Amino acid sequence: MAASDVDALVVLDEHIAVSRSLYRAWDKGPAVTWRGHRIDPQFVRTPKDESYSGMWAEVALDGIVLIDRDWRVSAHLSRLRQAIAAGRLVRGVVHGQPYWVQET
Repeated sequence: MAASDVDALVVLDEHIAVSRSLYRAWDKGPAVTWRGHRIDPQFVRTPKDESYSGMWAEVALDGIVLIDRDWRVSAHLSRLRQAIAAGRLVRGVVHGQPYWVQET
């Protein structure tokens, strides 16, 4: 689809607050594109524990890591992929929207 965007997960250092001002600053700058598609950022932090979230599970399946200075993102995504492969984290879809359930 020509009008679709590219979602970029921007993982922040601990000393940077995740706030609306980050999005405002992004929006004020020149448009960032990749292969003709606008990039929309999602600012997050790497989870500190072994918790699972739907957003991170989707990234584990379809994401591409471009930069990972301390390997924390790659390690977290690896744990998620292992949980998915073992059936501890299961994906479902309702009304076209994915959701994730942690099996015990």
